[in-house]
Amino acid sequence: MISKLGEHEVIKRLKENLKQSLKDKYVRKGYKAASKGKGREDNPYTLTEECWNILRKRTKWEFGWMEKAFSKTPKQLSNIEKANEKFKRRHEKRLKREKEEREEKQRKKDSRDGKSNHKNHHRSSS
Repeated sequence: MISKLGEHEVIKRLKENLKQSLKDKYVRKGYKAASKGKGREDNPYTLTEECWNILRKRTKWEFGWMEKAFSKTPKQLSNIEKANEKFKRRHEKRLKREKEEREEKQRKKDSRDGKSNHKNHHRSSS
């Protein structure tokens, strides 16, 4: 990231992010506590074991929900693969047909040019 932005730009963004985060009162309180030398264990906002269990369950539930909501089933994946193969075959056929058409046009053009050159060559030798 530094190579793309430059060191000055990175430092500027870090300062802006810190400034924005310090607008939150709880971030500010934690920042001040750390500046006074207090450790993480001095955090006044603690949770009971029951709350931690609820948070774990909630996180795992959301993970499961996201897996289903944003993932494809094996059957859907299979259908996607089949559709991709079908598209690939059609695309290859189209490319082959277009190549043959170009070659045919070139052959016709070459044969036309060859005849006209042949006539001109024949006239000049007479």
